[in-house]
Amino acid sequence: MKRGNTAIVPACLLAVSLFFFAACSLQDDFNGDPEALYSKAAKLAAQHDYENAIAYYNKALASDTLGGLSQRAVLELNRKRHIEGISGEYYAAFNTTSFLEKKAGSFLSDSLRTEMSAEKAAWLSELGYFRSAAETLARISSPSEEQRFGLAAFELRTGDIRQARAIYERFAEQSLDPVAQIRGVAGLLQCRMREDTPDPKGADQLAMNIAALSGKVLSLEGDLKRRVQALRESAKSLQLLEKHRRNASYLLFRALMLAEQSRDSFLIQLLRYESNTAIVQKPVPYRETGDWFGMKHMQFAEAAANLRLGTGSADLAPSERIDVLRRGLLLFQNYMPNYPGQEMLLLEKNAQRKLAGLLIRESKIFELFDALQQKQLIALKMRLQSNRGYLELGPEHDELERRVEKLQREISGLMQRKANIFLTGSGYELNRPADDALQTKRGRLLALLDDVKKINPAAASVLQMTPVTLHTLQAALGSGQIVVTPMLTDSLYAVMTIGKREVGIAGTPVPIDSMYAPESGFRRLVKSFAALPLTGVEGFLQNPDRLWYSRAVTGPLVSVSGRYDHFLVVSDPLMPFSVLGTGNYIAYEKKISMAGSFKEIVQSSCVPEGRKKDSIPAFYIADQLDKAQLYTLFNPGKKVFLLWKPFGREELNSMRSMLSKPSVKGASPVEVLYGLTRDNLETDRHKWLFVTSYGSD
Repeated sequence: MKRGNTAIVPACLLAVSLFFFAACSLQDDFNGDPEALYSKAAKLAAQHDYENAIAYYNKALASDTLGGLSQRAVLELNRKRHIEGISGEYYAAFNTTSFLEKKAGSFLSDSLRTEMSAEKAAWLSELGYFRSAAETLARISSPSEEQRFGLAAFELRTGDIRQARAIYERFAEQSLDPVAQIRGVAGLLQCRMREDTPDPKGADQLAMNIAALSGKVLSLEGDLKRRVQALRESAKSLQLLEKHRRNASYLLFRALMLAEQSRDSFLIQLLRYESNTAIVQKPVPYRETGDWFGMKHMQFAEAAANLRLGTGSADLAPSERIDVLRRGLLLFQNYMPNYPGQEMLLLEKNAQRKLAGLLIRESKIFELFDALQQKQLIALKMRLQSNRGYLELGPEHDELERRVEKLQREISGLMQRKANIFLTGSGYELNRPADDALQTKRGRLLALLDDVKKINPAAASVLQMTPVTLHTLQAALGSGQIVVTPMLTDSLYAVMTIGKREVGIAGTPVPIDSMYAPESGFRRLVKSFAALPLTGVEGFLQNPDRLWYSRAVTGPLVSVSGRYDHFLVVSDPLMPFSVLGTGNYIAYEKKISMAGSFKEIVQSSCVPEGRKKDSIPAFYIADQLDKAQLYTLFNPGKKVFLLWKPFGREELNSMRSMLSKPSVKGASPVEVLYGLTRDNLETDRHKWLFVTSYGSD
């Protein structure tokens, strides 16, 4: 896959590049009068018509800068830059910023430079450029308290704990300002918990310091919003330690009282949600805050409230819980940012498991298929947002590629901005313009994807996140193929099977109890298998984690396995299915293919067989599902294999050669691999257990 290479800020910029095109496309109702055009632009901006406001600014500036820059032009350029940023025109805003930094000279006051740097850092962080954001803030000569805390947060995000700690320590020593001091100590606790070897005693001492300082913060008068944010941040740090969750809950309830005094409706609803989350988990606050967030188009926050209601409140009927979880997960899928935070990721995972368990217990199999596919699409969307360079339309379509990728990044940035409002409790005034810009850019992207579809229908389908129906999946299955989807729910481990004419839960699901932790067992299984020497394959049959997963996954398949010879295993993370089995390894008895989603199976089935056989095999390490999945989806028909342990270059070349030359005419990649795995004459046939076909073949 090629790498995206769009520069954040061009190295060189002329004024004409900023203004020419928009200026020429706008009808001039003011005979080129800059004053009138500036006034019109400001009026449109006040009405949230940012696209036309920017066009009028461009027209005015094209006229006003004919003789060079002036103080007035610099001020208006700065207003244009700000509007470009809040309307999600990230790269236009970076260009304008760069122009001002290089050309404005003495016309640019220190306060304007600081404002520009602070906003630029925020925009960079929304796009995921945290190191650049930190460097931008670090260049501010006289940063405010908020900017220094922002810099510490960026340093922590990039993993530079030492730099973050240095900033927090300076605040933690400010005994004359309890608000800054408690934020500093809360930051130090965050740093302590991020260290490779956390110090429980040191963390506990910091937590006690926060509790002691909270009394001073609460005894202050005025400065309500600043105190609210300090208490919120302190509570978030305390929640990292289970024994201090009660103190965190207390601080959040006290912060709610301060928010009510401030009469800030956003902070009130946010703290109603957060204070309810810490311990009590009552349904009414979740319902009411979720409704408020929805009314204000804060979809990420609404998703959080729904998922909390569905996973945490005990007195919901199964039907209501299912509806709430489905609604929350749909919102999360549509408004998920690149960096939702660990707490939200854990909430989403728990919601997926809770929903799957409910649907199994309620025998809602078709709804379960939809829920599993939604989970797969959420994971795929995360991979699309965090990877670049997977879309290749050919040299003649470079401009279309560039426009699609630029819009994708800007959409991702806007979703991050909307999520950050909820996560940080600040910037609520940015939500409406971000929401409007998000809908506009999504419409533009859909229009571009219509053009992509004419060139590469498969790529367009992936980028549009088009789900597949159960009927389509069943129709895609070949003779002897069955889809196997293992799933860990909130209370059991189950396996869903999908054949051409049947769908259901195989056998009896295995209950989850305190005797075995499937997640840690899975990690041990994968790690042990990867470290296994070829001479130890026979002994691995008795590995306890292999035995548990064999009982939970392949055990229930015994009743249906006789009718099928090719298992298409859909799992995320990828499962070493080949070495499971109630007796011997199942790879000796069945053909095995892996996939991360139902979509890949359908897409592979649409590829002409010749294209698949003629391609050179690509190898991916099994824990790199993102790479294998994106390569397969955007390069349909390519042979792809997973490796469960590392092999040397010469060994890989030899394996690639053997997989490229079918021993039986017309054999598919999975059939070739199956033959090599079963070949008793092959002296090192055990190595093929560590190779799995990816895709449906």
